[in-house]
Amino acid sequence: MNVRVVSMPCRLLFIALFSICSATGVLQAQPNLTFKRATVNWPTIELYFSVGCNGSPAYNMAKQDFRIYENGIEVKDFILDCPDPTQRCAISAAIAVDVSGSMAGPGQAGAKQAMYAFVNLMDGVFDEAAILWFSDQVTLAQTMTTNKNALRDTITAMPSGGPSAVWDGAYRGVQEAINQGTNSCRGVIVLTDGGDNASTRTPAEIITLANSKGIKVYSVGLGSSINSVELELVALLTGGKYYQTPNAGELVAIFQEIATLMFQRNQECMITYTRSCADNTMRNVELQLRDFCGGSDSKIKSYRAPLDTATFTEFRLQAGDVSGLSATEVTMPIQLLTPLTHDVLNPFSFVLKFDPACVAFKSLSTPPGSALDGQPITVSPVSEGIRVEVPSRSTSKAGGRLMEVTLLLSTVTDTTCCPVEINNLVFADGCYTPVAEHGEVCVFPTPEEPMVLCTIDVPRTLTWDRATGDYLPRPIELKARAVNMGNSAALNSIFTLTYDSTALELLSPGSIQPGTPADVAPGNWSDATWFLKAKPRATLDSTVVSYTISFDNHKTIDCSARITIPPTDTDISCVLDVPTIVADTVSGSYDPMPFTVTVTAVNNGPLPTDTVWATITLPPGVSFASPDGPTTATKMLSTPILAPNQSSTASWVLEHPLSTSDRDLTITTMLTSGNEVALCQGMLRIPRFPGATFSFTLNAGGPLSFCEGGSVSLDAGTGYASYRWNTGSVSRRLTVTSSGEYFCTVRTSGGDTGVSDTVRVVVHANPSPVIAVSGPLPFCAGDSVLLDAGAGYQRYLWSTGSTDRMIYAKTAGAFVATVWNAENCEGRDTIEVVVYPAVQKPTVQRSGDSLLASAAGMVYAWYRDGMLIPGAGTQGLYVTQTGSFVVRVTDTNGCWAESDPFPVTVLDAAPVGLPPAFTLHAWPDPAEDVINLRVDDAGGQSVRVVLTDALGRAETVYEGRAAQGAFSLSVPLANIARGPVFIQVWIGGQVQTRKVLRL
Repeated sequence: MNVRVVSMPCRLLFIALFSICSATGVLQAQPNLTFKRATVNWPTIELYFSVGCNGSPAYNMAKQDFRIYENGIEVKDFILDCPDPTQRCAISAAIAVDVSGSMAGPGQAGAKQAMYAFVNLMDGVFDEAAILWFSDQVTLAQTMTTNKNALRDTITAMPSGGPSAVWDGAYRGVQEAINQGTNSCRGVIVLTDGGDNASTRTPAEIITLANSKGIKVYSVGLGSSINSVELELVALLTGGKYYQTPNAGELVAIFQEIATLMFQRNQECMITYTRSCADNTMRNVELQLRDFCGGSDSKIKSYRAPLDTATFTEFRLQAGDVSGLSATEVTMPIQLLTPLTHDVLNPFSFVLKFDPACVAFKSLSTPPGSALDGQPITVSPVSEGIRVEVPSRSTSKAGGRLMEVTLLLSTVTDTTCCPVEINNLVFADGCYTPVAEHGEVCVFPTPEEPMVLCTIDVPRTLTWDRATGDYLPRPIELKARAVNMGNSAALNSIFTLTYDSTALELLSPGSIQPGTPADVAPGNWSDATWFLKAKPRATLDSTVVSYTISFDNHKTIDCSARITIPPTDTDISCVLDVPTIVADTVSGSYDPMPFTVTVTAVNNGPLPTDTVWATITLPPGVSFASPDGPTTATKMLSTPILAPNQSSTASWVLEHPLSTSDRDLTITTMLTSGNEVALCQGMLRIPRFPGATFSFTLNAGGPLSFCEGGSVSLDAGTGYASYRWNTGSVSRRLTVTSSGEYFCTVRTSGGDTGVSDTVRVVVHANPSPVIAVSGPLPFCAGDSVLLDAGAGYQRYLWSTGSTDRMIYAKTAGAFVATVWNAENCEGRDTIEVVVYPAVQKPTVQRSGDSLLASAAGMVYAWYRDGMLIPGAGTQGLYVTQTGSFVVRVTDTNGCWAESDPFPVTVLDAAPVGLPPAFTLHAWPDPAEDVINLRVDDAGGQSVRVVLTDALGRAETVYEGRAAQGAFSLSVPLANIARGPVFIQVWIGGQVQTRKVLRL
């Protein structure tokens, strides 16, 4: 007799406590932000965290609920991604298990049960797993698959023995999850009972590889002889979790918890953003949760950026040029010449160096609107000037003026200019390459009359341009300027130019001209411009140009500049002497033959040449004759170095065979001397020699070696009266598609015969691959087959884009493999892959002690606690023992799916073994509107009737007590789906089931 006792006081106490805690939680609701880690996948930064609200996980945060600050600067462009607690994430898990000798016995038994439990939680459709063993080596026992039976069989065959390569096993597991995992939630489970003693990989390598692809590692230590520090570090830094237990019996619960974490995306959210500055500095990241769940919370993590100088930006700082009168103040701008590419200006410092006898520091300020506007700046005196420090970061992308320095000018009796230098420009951090440009301060004496200064702007060095035979720039522009620094106007300015006429030529205007304007007001200027031309120089030379400015009320002043004039290059010319060739029919040869060609070079320049070399280029048909040969195309002149106006020669002995037509050929010689080159040409006329036999070269319209199916066109050329190929063809062109040797004989209209050279054509055979299949074909959805294009080829290309020899086919369709052999010839094969549709995952419903599977028209197999129940091959199952039940349904293609485990902890039925106490009748079959039920002897017992339709929906249509004798019932079918309908009738402790087709 089973008796259930419900402790009502305890239950009421629990409800009361829950109400009190709930009320308290409402009053004190605060968010709890757990900032787990900051991972660097440069340039992407990944922040992993979880949020609790009133003690429960929260996932409904929005982007506006967060603020991110990196080193105190807000990151505004980021992406928030949180798991949906109502959605189960499909997983790809690689399980790496220690099979060393120490795992034998209870350790391995517990590992098997834990792995069985993990596989049982997989859905059998999308979830996939791989299994790896490791001892002294790593074995991939089962590649990534959704086939739960294959995984169970692999677990059953787990070996044992040998040392323990923990890190190699973990690393290989990460590789399998990366390369073969197809789902978004991917992870690796590593189980070991000892320390590593055989690996070549390290924990650091595992962490780096896993984080690069978002793979989480869950490490499990069994017993006490383990390296818990490194195992926990690998799990912590990859976003997984570390477990340690002395009892192998607890491994099932651990693996079930890991599966739950993976299904729920580790119950953590992720924020990602990108950075562009890789300066090898530590960054503090503050993650703030604002105004959520009645409060706010913030946490800080740090990461180190990599170092990449390619991300650095030039930071060019310039001190401006300023001038003023004695004993006055001037403001010197400090400007940023290059706009910043980053939005953060990091702290920096520099030394402003100046001569105290020239100027003195007064103050420093930041102009409104500049990048440093409102920023604190520290100024401290140093021996050579002042040190300027900007200790805080600012946000700006603008260049322009950063700060202004006010300087006090000394009292001088003559104009004095002194440099102001920016030295020791240093940044605390950031991706900057500092460049400083110095400024200048000019101090003028206080004038009592016009005080005019002059400037001259003219190129200081000229360049000789060989192409134009002149100096650049051409013309030379000289700009003269008179600046009035006094306090009254300088009147009637006249500019007069002076120059050396042997070195320069004045082009325009005249040497004397009035200034523009003629009168120069205080603080203004007057200009004049001349255009000149340099005369050629035989040696490096220089000349001085100067001008004077006279005024009616100011002394004459002058300015000058020196111009460097380089020497001109040498100027080499040449003439090619080619003889006249005639046909001597008496001797049957040309006269002269061989013949001599001579090049004469002349140095027309003002300087001696370098060594002069002559190179001859021969036209087709002309060749070298003795004593010259192919290696004598380039010769030194008889007098190698030519003085100005000196000449010298070089000669070659050449020959040409008898020709069947008149030929006009161009012979070219090239002279080189240092960087100078001169070309000259001569015309060689070869007359026709009647009745000759000649040879010629075939023209190929493509490569002479090609793959099967290709061709090449051979062309004997135009102008012949007839053609005959060794193949028998009489056309000018011959298309060749097979290997062999080919030549052509031609005849001219004058009776001359020509024979071509022999061309060898090689045709390579195309490969003929045959795709081999490893595995069943067709196969069920979720499974795969291995397609192999065959060995021995140079390259492979599948229609999927893979370039491997073998690929896994997981989907239906035509798969084409294209291969190339060593000759780069191409072949292909196609195979059609058929995939049976996936079987819908069944569900299990319970009525009393009967279980009913939702799917219909299948082959059924029931399991209790992972073991097959003999004889349980129908849609329904009458339960006689407690346990965890799973039904597997298999369709006509052999494809199957399993239900989730259905726990049965209490039995309600009558004692097992009693014969049925009643007989159930159901009609009509098939039924359209109503089903009639009748039990001949209900015996006045309790009755319950449940109908389950083809959609798996179960409905209790009657529950009550029957009268003595027969029980009958008519059930309307308006709300029942068309298809098979299962009818279950419970009377007392007995149940009967019937199936009727609903039309």
